[in-house]
Amino acid sequence: AATTISVSGPARSRINQPTSFTAALAVTSPGAGTPTGTITLSSGSSSCTATLPATSCDLTFTALGSRSVSASYAGDGNYASSTSSGAGNTQTLVYALSDIAISKTDAISIYQPGELLVYTVTVRNLGPDAAAQIRVRDAVPAGLLSAVWTCDASGGAVCPATGGTGDLDQMLSVLPVGGLLNYTYYGNAGSGQQVLNTALIELPTDTTIEDPVLGNNTASDLNLSGAM
Repeated sequence: AATTISVSGPARSRINQPTSFTAALAVTSPGAGTPTGTITLSSGSSSCTATLPATSCDLTFTALGSRSVSASYAGDGNYASSTSSGAGNTQTLVYALSDIAISKTDAISIYQPGELLVYTVTVRNLGPDAAAQIRVRDAVPAGLLSAVWTCDASGGAVCPATGGTGDLDQMLSVLPVGGLLNYTYYGNAGSGQQVLNTALIELPTDTTIEDPVLGNNTASDLNLSGAM
C-alpha cells in the first residue's frame, strides 16, 4: 500500500538544544493496516530516527535562522516509502537565548563648560547562549563636542573596529557567552545646561536573539552644568 507522511513541530527552536518534532504517517486508501519500520526527520545536517510505532524524535540545530524540517518513511514489505514535501514539511526558527547587557558612566554628575567628559560603555553577554548580529549604538548627544571612541574586548569578544569619531555604531557578528566589549567614549562639554548620553543595544529584527532581560539593553548618563 502507498503511504503519505508529514511533520509538525514548534515554531521556534533554541540553538544547540534538542527539540521534538512529530511525523504523521498515513496509509493511502484502499490500503489499510499499520506500517512498521523507521521514520527519519531531517533539516540540513540535523537528523533523527524514530522506530514505529514511535513517531517523534529530537533535532538539534547548530546555526541560527529559519529551517525547514522534512520527514521520510523507509517503507517495509507491505507499505511503500514516502517523503514529505511542500505543506507536509514544517518551518521552525532557530534562536539563541542571550541576556545582552549594556552599562554607561562617566563617574561625575556636574561638569564645567569645556571639560573633557570620559564615558565608559560596557557590553556583556550574560548567556546562556552566544549571540549574533548585535548592534551597539551611542549617538553623540547635544552638548558633547568632538566625540571620539575606542574599543577593547575580552572573554572571546572581538571589536569590529578599534576606534572612531562621532557616533558609536558597531555591529557585532558574534558575542560569546562571557564576552565583553569596553568602549571609552569621550568629548568636550559644551556650554549647555546638561549632557544626556544614552547607549543602547539593538537585537536582530529577525528575532533570532531572544533576550530574557530587556531592561538592561539601554543605559543613560546625565550630567548637569556647574556654570553659574
